[in-house]
Amino acid sequence: MRRDGLLKLHTNEHGSAIVQSIFAIVLLMTLVLGVLQISLSLYARNALSSAAHEGARRALELGASAEEARALVVRTVQSSTGGLVHDLDVATNVTSSGRNSIVQVRVTGTAPPLGPVPVTMKIDARASASRENAP
Repeated sequence: MRRDGLLKLHTNEHGSAIVQSIFAIVLLMTLVLGVLQISLSLYARNALSSAAHEGARRALELGASAEEARALVVRTVQSSTGGLVHDLDVATNVTSSGRNSIVQVRVTGTAPPLGPVPVTMKIDARASASRENAP
């Protein structure tokens, strides 16, 4: 009697491996897509930070205006991220006081959601460069 009950219980689990595999694959894909989204957001943040730094440095070295620094930052972000950053906003400020020149650049944008969680990540990067002019 007991043996028949165990066999009956065992036969009721037919196909459970497929269901367990599907759950494992869904969980694994969710984790992989989440890691991918975080990785691309970090890449976008680093690209914005580098572009802001490059814009501030080149504007200071070349004596460029705030608009020229802004155009340089926009070109750098577009070429390095390839459309990964949306809603790009660049604010530049070039000031000269006495013998000092200061260039400040702030770049903001958003990274679109890629994974199963529809979270748009905001990205903000700031850079400044200063130089003391020769008398």
